[in-house]
Amino acid sequence: MSDLDLVPTEVEPVVRKRRRVLPVFNFLLILALGGGVLFLWLQVWPQMVLKQDLIEVQTAIEDLENLVDGLSDRQIELPVELMEDISKDLATQSEKNAQAIEAQQELVEELSVHLEGLAVDIENALSLSASSEKDRIARSNNEHLMFMLRLARNQLNLWKDPKSALRSLEQVDSLLAESDTLVYEATREEVLAHIQRLKEIVAMDTTGVLLRLNVLVENVDEISFNVAMTLVEEEATELEADLPSAESTEESTIWRTLVDGAVGLVKVTSHEQLEVQPLLTAEEQRLVRLRLSLNLERASHAVLRSDQALYTSSLETAVELINRYLKLEDPTVATFLTEIEALRNFRVEVDLPDLDRTIQKFQLASDSQFPTKVPKPNVERPAHNTGASSN
Repeated sequence: MSDLDLVPTEVEPVVRKRRRVLPVFNFLLILALGGGVLFLWLQVWPQMVLKQDLIEVQTAIEDLENLVDGLSDRQIELPVELMEDISKDLATQSEKNAQAIEAQQELVEELSVHLEGLAVDIENALSLSASSEKDRIARSNNEHLMFMLRLARNQLNLWKDPKSALRSLEQVDSLLAESDTLVYEATREEVLAHIQRLKEIVAMDTTGVLLRLNVLVENVDEISFNVAMTLVEEEATELEADLPSAESTEESTIWRTLVDGAVGLVKVTSHEQLEVQPLLTAEEQRLVRLRLSLNLERASHAVLRSDQALYTSSLETAVELINRYLKLEDPTVATFLTEIEALRNFRVEVDLPDLDRTIQKFQLASDSQFPTKVPKPNVERPAHNTGASSN
């Protein structure tokens, strides 16, 4: 099972919880809308009844005025008391109509205020319903991104697995590319730089270097040591070349006699006829081989730890042992030394990406996208004037 298989297990409880909350929220929203409609109907119905009464009163007044105008046109003289009573009734009815109209206007203003507040509440509820799902998805994606960044950090710093860290960062880059927000641009640039660096690290043939060092350790027992070579005596012809150039002097004759007598004492022996003895005893050779193997294994350990100083010093010690104790003329030793010299040029120390800094930058960007919400203050709305509607 890879590290990426853990992702759905971490996110699935959050998704199930949100799916349970969504139906409850929709039910509450529908209940609030139904209550608002019922409230409007209870407020508008008395107004409609009162308006119908006002229309009937105004119609009666108009009929009465038409009657009075008709009577005045016919020049019918009415008693003064009747005219005064009619005028008082008209004045009283006009005053009542003015009061009713004023109360109606106040009720309409109150209903307008309540309707505006209800419209704001409905608009907020609808916008919250539309944006809450998007916010939940964005928050879930942010949690997934944070998990993948921390997983890549652990894979790189704790488990020393750059390949797995590279796969995790590539998935992070894919998720950031799908996001339509600009607050994560800086984070994505760092992630792309980390991906490029990890590709360079993965391209380094660390496994090949370890295998080559292991082969050298296995071949330590096959190399040959230097031997104590007996010095070969010079031949007689070389001695004669160094004689004085005098031809017939007495000194030359004496020197020739001495050389001729010494020639019989010189023994010339070839390298193949020598019985050579090693410089080191068998126990000392075993210790040298053991020390050489230990330095090669230290170099392998330095590769795993990315310790360039230990790697270089171990191989330099191995080269020094070979030059000092082994027979360089032997083809096996020459190949052995050439391989170590080639491995000395390999760089095992790498600069790992700083994923902690990237995680902090992503956290700041996420906090700026979803800031802490401050609760809105409660605004008291004016109470209904039920007394005006009763008039």
